[in-house]
Amino acid sequence: MNEVLLVGRLGQDAELKYFESGACKASFSVATNRYDYKKKEKVTDWHRVEVWGKTAEFVGEHFKKGIQVLVQGTLKKEEYTNKDGEQKTIYKVVANKAQFDGAFIFTSGTVKEVNEKTNENN
Repeated sequence: MNEVLLVGRLGQDAELKYFESGACKASFSVATNRYDYKKKEKVTDWHRVEVWGKTAEFVGEHFKKGIQVLVQGTLKKEEYTNKDGEQKTIYKVVANKAQFDGAFIFTSGTVKEVNEKTNENN
């Protein structure tokens, strides 16, 4: 089974792209944190995410740098040759669900405080 679930913060505003076919794609990066027991420190991992269709339109309009999101999808491996002729591999999440993560409402104070903080990030 190939399923990915990420909860993290956006590193930049989502980029929205329309194609001649009428298809729509949004791309963004999500930062997640984990603890590295060998280094004895917190480490931030960055994940490339893309989403298509109506969800992409929503993401393109509302996903702004710093907000906390929940992303669910599949992991996709892409291989390519860069301009120096080197073979490269990247992994990205192709999301079928991308939404605001409301869980932080319960850990960050009142709804009013959360709304004020969200507005500061916009």
